[in-house]
Amino acid sequence: MEWTMSTWSIIQHALPEDAIIIRTLGPEGNVEIQRGNTDGGVVLEIAVGYILSGEPYVLILRSNGVRGYRRIIIKGRGYGINYLGFANITSRERKDLLIGWQIGAIWGDLDIYTTGHHMLSRIVKEIPYSRFEITDVSGKDGKAEIAIWIHDTGEAYKIDVFRWNGETLVSAEDAYPKYFRKMVSYYEKKVKEMPDAAFYWYYLADTQLKAGMPEQALKTLKKGMALGMEYPGKNAFEELRNKVLDVLGHRNIRLYLASKPEIGGVKWGYINDKGKFCIGAHYDWAEDFQKNGLAVVTLDNRSGVINQKGNYVITPKYESIGEFAEGRAIAWNSKESLLIDEKGNVMFKSKNYIGGMQEGRSQFSIENENNEILYGFIDRNGEIVIQPTYKTAGNFHHGKAVVQLLDENYAIIDMYGKVLRSFNYAFVGDLHEGLLPFKLAVDGKFGFIDEYGKVVITPQFDGVQGFKDGKAIVNLDENYVPKYGLIDRTGRFILQPKYNDIRFLGEERIAVGIPINADVPFAGSRYAIGDLDGSLFTDFIYYDITDYREDISSVNDGTTTFFIDRNGKKVKNLPIVKGAGTLRAQGNLIKANVDQRISYYDRSGKIIWKQDNTIGLNDKYMVKEKKYQPNRNYLVYYPEIKGIKDNAMQEQVNEKLRKLAQAEGIDREKELEYSYQGDYNITFFRKNLVVIEITGYNYPFGAAHGMPTMVYAHVDLVSGTFYELKDLFKPNSNYVGRLSDIIRKQIISQGDDSSVWLDSYKGITEDQPFFISEDGLNIYFYPYDIAPYAAGFPTFKIPFKEIADIINEKGDFWKSFHH
Repeated sequence: MEWTMSTWSIIQHALPEDAIIIRTLGPEGNVEIQRGNTDGGVVLEIAVGYILSGEPYVLILRSNGVRGYRRIIIKGRGYGINYLGFANITSRERKDLLIGWQIGAIWGDLDIYTTGHHMLSRIVKEIPYSRFEITDVSGKDGKAEIAIWIHDTGEAYKIDVFRWNGETLVSAEDAYPKYFRKMVSYYEKKVKEMPDAAFYWYYLADTQLKAGMPEQALKTLKKGMALGMEYPGKNAFEELRNKVLDVLGHRNIRLYLASKPEIGGVKWGYINDKGKFCIGAHYDWAEDFQKNGLAVVTLDNRSGVINQKGNYVITPKYESIGEFAEGRAIAWNSKESLLIDEKGNVMFKSKNYIGGMQEGRSQFSIENENNEILYGFIDRNGEIVIQPTYKTAGNFHHGKAVVQLLDENYAIIDMYGKVLRSFNYAFVGDLHEGLLPFKLAVDGKFGFIDEYGKVVITPQFDGVQGFKDGKAIVNLDENYVPKYGLIDRTGRFILQPKYNDIRFLGEERIAVGIPINADVPFAGSRYAIGDLDGSLFTDFIYYDITDYREDISSVNDGTTTFFIDRNGKKVKNLPIVKGAGTLRAQGNLIKANVDQRISYYDRSGKIIWKQDNTIGLNDKYMVKEKKYQPNRNYLVYYPEIKGIKDNAMQEQVNEKLRKLAQAEGIDREKELEYSYQGDYNITFFRKNLVVIEITGYNYPFGAAHGMPTMVYAHVDLVSGTFYELKDLFKPNSNYVGRLSDIIRKQIISQGDDSSVWLDSYKGITEDQPFFISEDGLNIYFYPYDIAPYAAGFPTFKIPFKEIADIINEKGDFWKSFHH
């Protein structure tokens, strides 16, 4: 039944005798009755607060939809009720009941009730507050956050913002900036009213920190601390200052990834914001420092982790280490995956798969006796909290994950594996904002269902992505080419499916793409910036668009890279860099990854440091980095030698290097159907011989993968000769047969660890690719020659001493790098 004018008579009948109804503050305002819906259905509940014998109670009446009602009475604490209402705290589909019990003049206790199995159960108990605010800060998942205010002194409050994570309320730190921005003006007003009250300066700084304004917070603290460390006292001020400095140390990263060319290859280290190396460039590879102040580095093909002092937290011993999330990372060695903490402690091992940590859970897999792969979940301590009994498993989102059961059905489970709902569909995808993609048949179309299995959007799409901010990206195939559109939660098209690509950029913005070349749509897109209502603010003029962060995004127009605002307009007071790539605010600097080179700028656009592979070999010779970029899809860095006495010879040498690097012959006006990138390294230099590794990668658009190339130029800096393999050996030495036999033995000795197809190995050729290193000859093969693509360039090192009897030590090649 629906509530009618007889509601009051129903309430009066349900109330105990002598009960006194009180007005309570809630979403409906300061009224006697608050209305809500705790099970996501169509039937409403009403809540009424009352006093009986001096004690507070709440009466819940729920219509059964036919006739009559169900009555629930909750006995409270204190002497009154200062809040009563319904809000979407744990779910966007149903509302929870919030009761604020009046405990003292300015104090209350918050209880939250939710519906489970048609029973109202308390999930949050006795959160103390002076006041609280229900607010959907993120505006993304349809669930509200709760801002709790705790009175301190005067009109100052300790404030935190909480969100339900599936188990309990946790600090919603990602919501801090938006919520606390409005609090900054509150405390700015207070310090103007009472400039000598140190505690207002303290809370202004605390609010500025939470609002994402650490620089301003540091200035505010300085003013507050100048007042003689009055309340809240020296320790509180210094503790807050340390927090601010810590944030500045992570957000404003003090060290920045930088490279230094060396003979043997480029090395990586870290510079400060003045461009000076603070951690020497001695790593073979390195990554940016992460938010936890740690960075993954690689040395001798082994990965480890360092802190910002350059000390190893984890010594290099793994094949690779992933990014840290929730204090955990995944490391790999040749035999297993490992979950490690920030000190390198191994929390869990698996011979199969371990996923990244999300909401305190990581997927892992096992292989059972039937050779089936089954998935389960571990917690941050590596304890198995959900046994591996699923055929597939998705990540947890707000305390729920989608899995495929052994009976082929799909289900939503909670953080401990309890099945909340199961579905008899051919496919069900991850849960986002209360909706899940699904298929009725394996080869059928995609639609969306809700958490209860009800079809919300009928299957009609060839591909879908999860909902974000109430919208989803979908596609319909047109002659085997996907056309992308944007829909709302009802399935209505906001943008028709006619675009080459659509991407969510965050902060209520999207990138909408059309083909760069209509005849080759898979060759990439040009993008316009739009909003979630389908309005486009720009023409289709941008490439390489990054997600929005603090109201700006990085784009390029093919020739210049810069920031744009939320309306897609160029931000002119931030760096504008020539070339195509991306920019990212990193600490005090702007990191530019443009034209495959890293550089750093201050916020005014002044260059701080720029990557350059130019290297001096000695006081005579230099290898200078040159750039060839005829169009957006073709970029080559190639070497140019300086110092050869004969200018004509020097030009001949450099012309051949340009050809080897494929740094010529591309039509600047023609749109390519492939991309090509080339680079080089100096791998060896001794006496007159320099060895230059020239690499390239050709990717035909639409292909499964591209094809890499690698050529070594062995250049005599005196004669200008480019040496070949035969030049190393004595005439008639049969070096081809000798080297072929040595390599065959090496392949056989590798046993089961070898990736080489022994049957495909027929020996080397006279002009076999090779390179000289410090103490040996290295023979290599191209992908697919004798091994699969994934094996790269199979390389075999042969020490000079093993073939000394056939080396022509009187020949020019040998003498070019020996005295």
